[in-house]
Amino acid sequence: MPRISQNTRHRIAEQVLGLLLEKYPVPMTTREVAKELIRDKEFTKTLLEMLRGHGLVKTFGKPQGVGYARWLKWQLTDEGKRKMESAQA
Repeated sequence: MPRISQNTRHRIAEQVLGLLLEKYPVPMTTREVAKELIRDKEFTKTLLEMLRGHGLVKTFGKPQGVGYARWLKWQLTDEGKRKMESAQA
């Protein structure tokens, strides 16, 4: 697989933030985000984790229990929402 430049990663991350802003306050799974952006789930997850490290998105986990597969839902933080709205204005 070809390497993706930092510039391209940032542009795709902006698309992720835009999608989460559009769906706000409904959290989305990694799979839903990847499907909307037509991207690989693993690549999308790395972008979402990067955004979480910057404090722009937060996660919600599924309750741990017997028979549950692990998945995460993602949502913009209040700070991320403010930044995205100010950038669009």
